[in-house]
Amino acid sequence: MYTTLFQKHITGQKLTGPVGLSNVLAWFAAGQGAPTEGFLNHLSPFGGFFADTAVQMISNFQLAISHNEQTLGALPLKFDNTQAWGKQPNAALLAQPPKPEVDHHSLEDKFGLMFSQNVQTIWATHIGALRNQDPNTSDAPRSSWSSTLKLIKDLEIPALKTGLTAMQLVNTLTFSKVVQLPTIQEMAAWIAGNDKLGAVAGLKYLEYQVNTSDEIQGAYIFFHNYLDRYLMPEDKGELGFHPAFTEHILCKTPRWDRYLQDDTTMTMSQMAEALPNSPWTPGKNRTDPRATAFPLPVCRENLNTALPKEKVCWYTACKVRADRSF
Repeated sequence: MYTTLFQKHITGQKLTGPVGLSNVLAWFAAGQGAPTEGFLNHLSPFGGFFADTAVQMISNFQLAISHNEQTLGALPLKFDNTQAWGKQPNAALLAQPPKPEVDHHSLEDKFGLMFSQNVQTIWATHIGALRNQDPNTSDAPRSSWSSTLKLIKDLEIPALKTGLTAMQLVNTLTFSKVVQLPTIQEMAAWIAGNDKLGAVAGLKYLEYQVNTSDEIQGAYIFFHNYLDRYLMPEDKGELGFHPAFTEHILCKTPRWDRYLQDDTTMTMSQMAEALPNSPWTPGKNRTDPRATAFPLPVCRENLNTALPKEKVCWYTACKVRADRSF
């Protein structure tokens, strides 16, 4: 859903053009998404969100500010979102972030550097032969996920230096076929380097030992490979299964358990334990709503089966309790 909204306003070939990255930076640095869809739709008669210059992008936000000033008492257009990538508000995602000694940064402060010639040159060099091509049809090589994430961080834009916003920006570029999907090792390293965020909380919830970087990476790779081993191809297709998907699932696991407890007074562990006590059958979930997409509860035999021998070194630091339902 998020990628669909993004691609509606920043289409494939525009992404690989000179100001493609500039527009992506503006989109993410102001928290665009479903909560700001009214703002995005409001821009449609005026040429849409995509801008060729900083002046044009600034005018997009000034248009919303003027609209809100002229319609006092009505529901204002929400043109930024400080909670786009987390429950805690991030003031850096405001179109006009707070600034010491003055009320706030200007729109020029926020968006000017994003459209600089330096950013355009860096982007053209980074995407190489894909420049000005349609990523949906071009067979040009793609830059790696990690190198693209490093590029974004090196720009030193306050909202995009670290954390989820930068990572989700690069993920969206991968889903738009502009850069490669992350490898398992790349995503594992990112999770270990951001151990205060949701994926590590999900691993802890599932009772993995995650006290060191090696343990975090091993636990993530272990969990991902377990799903990869047992999910049917049809399930993977419907889920869009890949390393970034697994990170997303881990982030949401503790939250969904809380939701279930609120709604049913039953945890996910209790739901798993209440499943019919019969051997797991691959693909049965496709026809039987009571069946699961992978073995639950997890037994030692299933764990051993899911461990590729060449990856055993990753798991030596990862101690997981057998018969744990996740």
